[in-house]
Amino acid sequence: MTIISNLEAVADWLREEVCNNLTFKKPNDDNVGPDYNYTLVHPEVHIMYMPTKDIMPGNRHVAPSILVQFDNQKEFLKQSKGLMYFKLGFSVWNPGLHDNGKYERNGEGWKDVWNFVDYTKDAIEKTELIKHIRVKLDDGIETGPVKAQGAIADYYPYWFAYLNFTGEFGRPTVHRKYDHLL
Repeated sequence: MTIISNLEAVADWLREEVCNNLTFKKPNDDNVGPDYNYTLVHPEVHIMYMPTKDIMPGNRHVAPSILVQFDNQKEFLKQSKGLMYFKLGFSVWNPGLHDNGKYERNGEGWKDVWNFVDYTKDAIEKTELIKHIRVKLDDGIETGPVKAQGAIADYYPYWFAYLNFTGEFGRPTVHRKYDHLL
């Protein structure tokens, strides 16, 4: 259960400490006009895999969102601790400037994804613990654009980036000689 509880702890923390403080444009997928209608929403948080539209609950969305994943986990049994290498994937949608009912298409939406990443990075840097997970700031926080075949992915009007960090967690030790007491 450690993997699931760690992923859920980070996802819950992101919902409470990051996503509830931000709003971004959510596309109207039924829009057929040239003006790209939208609504402002708080980003969603998904764990491990992005749900497809056919299984996504109607009140949830793909963009804006953070996808919480992990690269791997390493446990140090004798020290009763473990390390988990978290990967956060960010997605936003922004086709251009919407101002006073007017729409102007531009390529500036990428700034939204980097504001999202920076806000999240700042929140991670300011916290010592994400629930029961200690952020290992000494290991650094890595950010970058999502790439496809070595090049920055260009899926206008969707914008993508990532943030990686290491978390350390305690691991309870259960000795066989105590099993009969549990």
